Amino acid sequence: MRNPIKQSNEWYDKLPEIKRDLFFLIFIFGSLLVAQFLMYVKDCYWSVPVWMVFWTLWRLPYMAKKYK
Repeated sequence: MRNPIKQSNEWYDKLPEIKRDLFFLIFIFGSLLVAQFLMYVKDCYWSVPVWMVFWTLWRLPYMAKKYK
């Protein structure tokens, strides 16, 4: 499981700046909007914490190892 996470983070870091910004806006921010919708409209109070854990587990270990 660790290797695909590392590969996806390296892919994300190698994206040109405009594509990285678009990726952030579409996938990361877009998924946050969906989580917010589920939380406020559908009363799924767990959607935002799950979103936070998912993206943190994807990015934080790679960043910690990269800048260690």
